[in-house]
Amino acid sequence: DIRALEVTANKLGEFTREVQLLEARLDTLKRILPPEKETPDLMKKVQALASQSNLSVKNFTPGATASKEFYQEWPINVGLEGNFHNLGLFFDRVSRLSRLVNAGNLKIKTRTNQTSSQTITATCVATTFVYVDAPPPPPAGRRAPRRRTRGHRSPAPRGPAWMR
Repeated sequence: DIRALEVTANKLGEFTREVQLLEARLDTLKRILPPEKETPDLMKKVQALASQSNLSVKNFTPGATASKEFYQEWPINVGLEGNFHNLGLFFDRVSRLSRLVNAGNLKIKTRTNQTSSQTITATCVATTFVYVDAPPPPPAGRRAPRRRTRGHRSPAPRGPAWMR
């Protein structure tokens, strides 16, 4: 027993270094997939990137989150005005954010009253993600409660009784 404790004590420095490395990795992952929405911060970043790209943000409308297994998808409708080249620069800059952001459902239209710097309007859905801790497993010996949809009965079991 004492010999085992001495071996463990000798590895304490190694364990401490490993914990420090894992904590640094966790911090990096939290920047990519943060545990909170951080709406004001994200809005400021998008506005700054649009400004750097010579685009005007016309709307920034967060949508409802969609829950997945260990994260939530958070869609944000974004409207921009500028020119096509600057729109490409903007998306390049968004791709370099530390936070994961996917741009989809991109729609680009030419403006009727164009200027040299304002030739298009663009809308897209910028989807970002929020980390969610997995729900704890049900206590041993108990099954998780069944989810039922309102007004509908569970379907009858299929197949012979011996297969259920």
